[in-house]
Amino acid sequence: MQKLVPLFIVGIVVLCGLEAGATPFTKGESNVLSWKQMPTPSIMRADVLDQQQPLMDWFGPIGSGPLWDHLNYIVAQTFTPTMPILTRVELMIGKNITTTYDYTVVIRDALNGTDLTSASVPAAQITTENFSWIEFDFPDIAVSPGNTYYLVSFTQNATDNWYAWGLKVGDVYPNGTIYFTVNDGANWSEEPDGDMTFMTYGRENIPPNEPLIQGETDGKIRVEYPYNFSTDDLDGDDVYYWIEWGDDSPAEEWIGPYASGDVIIVKHTFMKKGTYQIKAKAKDTAGAESAWGYLEVTMPKNSAIVPSFLLQELFERFPRIFPLLRYLLGE
Repeated sequence: MQKLVPLFIVGIVVLCGLEAGATPFTKGESNVLSWKQMPTPSIMRADVLDQQQPLMDWFGPIGSGPLWDHLNYIVAQTFTPTMPILTRVELMIGKNITTTYDYTVVIRDALNGTDLTSASVPAAQITTENFSWIEFDFPDIAVSPGNTYYLVSFTQNATDNWYAWGLKVGDVYPNGTIYFTVNDGANWSEEPDGDMTFMTYGRENIPPNEPLIQGETDGKIRVEYPYNFSTDDLDGDDVYYWIEWGDDSPAEEWIGPYASGDVIIVKHTFMKKGTYQIKAKAKDTAGAESAWGYLEVTMPKNSAIVPSFLLQELFERFPRIFPLLRYLLGE
């Protein structure tokens, strides 16, 4: 199996300040060894550090550069989260002076799988000819703790558009390894003798509160009533609702998403007299479900003006007549 030899050769050539490829580099342009690690401001966050490999003594190329014959490198680092919600990642990266396109990070559960989430950072926000921790703050996603995920890095395949992603030689992160491709993912090669520099952040997931249901509790049959549903998600996640009306009508299955705390209105018509229990539960975007919320309603009233005792007597005397009237009155 092909190893990450091209990455190491690139590192040797660049770190020694040698010229290679069709376009010679000056020392200032090519000597990545002179790139320093710049400090990163500290920001208070609700999430916490989960997985990390912060050490660096080498680098891997991202994108197309003359030192590696303009092959377009895409590099992935596997990791194993311990928290159910993945919130963001940080990478130790720097860019060449000729780089102009965004640096993109995606999270996958397979090398060529669907992008579970992604984020891009413009080239202008990434340090030139120095290394620094760059944050990729993507939409939070639910992950399965203990499973393997792929942190995939790439940029636009354009001439002399390349970045350097720091790595540490040796198997320093036991829960993952490096993969790379130079043909847009048609073939991936593993490099088990190193790990890229990265930090992943996550959080626990608190289910939404049980929904509050408000609306008419003593109404008439065949009259449409609006019912209010609301819940709070302490994580601030959007929510979906599952609503059951307690009669023969189908459930409202995971309608949404709606913002936490918003009141939504769902209308319903009860067709027969009786006492019903409306119930609803909420689910956040990470899949955590609340307890059921309940509201008991009674539909004893009838919109007809004929006294009910007279109708009952009429139906008892003539049980086979007025079937339509029976239906309309909910008998």
